[in-house]
Amino acid sequence: MSDIKNWNDRYQTGETPWDTGRPSSELQRVVLDRKIRPCRALELGCGTGTNCVWLAQQAFEVTGLDLAPLAIQKAEEQARDAGVSARFLAADVLRPPELGEPFAFFFDRGCYHAIRREHPYEYAKVVASLLAPGALDWF
Repeated sequence: MSDIKNWNDRYQTGETPWDTGRPSSELQRVVLDRKIRPCRALELGCGTGTNCVWLAQQAFEVTGLDLAPLAIQKAEEQARDAGVSARFLAADVLRPPELGEPFAFFFDRGCYHAIRREHPYEYAKVVASLLAPGALDWF
């Protein structure tokens, strides 16, 4: 519970230097250069949803997960303001809820960075369990 509070507090105070309000240039480059067709896409650690909104604008069916409920609330507002459809869930990425069919594309801008020292193997197992065979991951 303290992790949720800590992350939520960061979004409450605006102490989120990773949240530039612009989609990741790496994400844009990969999607556009590799000509990745719209598909079911997942972002773990989606924060305020900027990357998910960009993917939705490219016609992807997007789901974003983040531990901080306040980040998810802001992500939903951002998607609504942009006029796109995206699903956002407040959840622990190491214990995700049932998300339906596997995802064909996966993106992580900073979630792994935050948990890699304590849970790298658990993270890899979760990601593998959520992806369709042949899925493209980028993190």
